[in-house]
Amino acid sequence: MFGNKDVGDAGIAALAAAIRGATSNSELVVFEQLDLSGCNVGDVGAEALAMALESHPGCIKYLDLSNNDISNDGAIAIGRALSSGRKGVTHCLDMSNNPNLGNTGASALAGAIACGTVQNLVLRSCNVQAEGAKAFGEMLKILSAKKIIEWVKIDLSGNPLGILRKVKKGPKYSASALKSKASATTVSYMNFIGNKIKSGLKEVGLDGFADNFVNSSESDDDEEERLGSGESADDVDPSKARCGAKAFAGAIVVGDNELGESKSPTETSVKCELGLRHCYFDEGAADALASAILQARDRFGIDLSIDARMSPALEEVLVDALATGGGSSDRLEGMSERHMQALEVIRISELRAMEAVAASRKRAAYEENEDDFASIDFVAREDDGGDSDAAYDDAAFDDAGEYD
Repeated sequence: MFGNKDVGDAGIAALAAAIRGATSNSELVVFEQLDLSGCNVGDVGAEALAMALESHPGCIKYLDLSNNDISNDGAIAIGRALSSGRKGVTHCLDMSNNPNLGNTGASALAGAIACGTVQNLVLRSCNVQAEGAKAFGEMLKILSAKKIIEWVKIDLSGNPLGILRKVKKGPKYSASALKSKASATTVSYMNFIGNKIKSGLKEVGLDGFADNFVNSSESDDDEEERLGSGESADDVDPSKARCGAKAFAGAIVVGDNELGESKSPTETSVKCELGLRHCYFDEGAADALASAILQARDRFGIDLSIDARMSPALEEVLVDALATGGGSSDRLEGMSERHMQALEVIRISELRAMEAVAASRKRAAYEENEDDFASIDFVAREDDGGDSDAAYDDAAFDDAGEYD
């Protein structure tokens, strides 16, 4: 039925009903391959297929729903149906080029992989961003623990995961973005640090202080809302984009201060091929992916290889190292070391932000209860000739360390 736009949701619903009524054997394979790409399928049709998959887990081995109009709702329904299916039933699922399929739909489909019912998932050219990429990192850890399938293939190529973007007019790629890839990487790290500081201030009730904290980033929620409201990824400011590669790696990688002594697993628990072509990654993203490859191998026994071709800012040697996976450890270790150093900068910044919050709280407490400290000021004036600042420091910042 490939390319038949007259099929639509009504036709898919009728097909799903026929599958459900065709046999009482829930394990019978009805279609080895069902190609419904370009058939004008929306969420209603996807939900009808989900009902057939849930009642007959093995009815379709390879399902192609690419080039349709399925959003998160339809993807969630299919992901839930496959997750509830009989374990050991493996499916290949292609939902590429459904532009409204984003993070929540991708996360539901990642859950189906974690259950071992899907081994090959293709989500090319959808709208999967950082949170969706993170869900696949979490999924790999679950798979390594369960050891229910030996390999998995995931293709997220063409999704807005990198911080460099294609421009709508003019040259094919933004020359300024490619020339300043190092600056964009630095900005993305600093934006992340700034958001952590602001979040810490708000957690302790210093909303006003946090709102006045100035950096070049937006909050994660604002970014998600902006991208999810229909704004094209082509319009995203590179300095404000969240990096899907770093989000994916963040689900796997821990800092040096948390890692401790690690021992390489004696055997590989799962082999994963991850497609991330044409995602506009910078060098910082490649470094994060290198860390993910090494720690996935050493901590979880995951043999991870990543196809990051067609990212113009990445040198060929970096792309080759990611594709080789653990077999190119020397190059990967250098890339990973840069990423771990960046994580350490973030950790130190978070620590300093916490110290600043503690100092601000003590200062606020002092100012609200100034009368209670009058006797302290009086003693200070007698002891040090009226240096009230010394008394202020002793009372307000005793536990906060040096105050600048």
